[in-house]
Amino acid sequence: MKVFKLLMITIILLGSQLTTAGEMSGLGTITGINMPASGEMIRINFSLPFKNPSNCTGSDMYIKEITNDASNRFVSTVLAAYMAKKQVEFWIDGCTTKTWWGKTQPQIYDIYIHD
Repeated sequence: MKVFKLLMITIILLGSQLTTAGEMSGLGTITGINMPASGEMIRINFSLPFKNPSNCTGSDMYIKEITNDASNRFVSTVLAAYMAKKQVEFWIDGCTTKTWWGKTQPQIYDIYIHD
């Protein structure tokens, strides 16, 4: 019975790892930011080649769609990192829900700021 439970836990843990398509952007700098007046999203240009782990139709920018107050705090953090010229990494996972510049784009979920 213990072996069966251990096997089931292992399968569940491995399955959750296999379904995660996201990946880190790599350590680089934000080279440009675009945010429309509507405030629907922030477009981030990056010093490294763009990662596209979810095979979005576009992959020439990173987008964070602004949907709530937490998204606004994220934008503030991105702007602070950009102005301070800090090196950052992003967790990229999934595609935008809307098309931006004619394509869905890789979506940012986390930012890691490095000294």
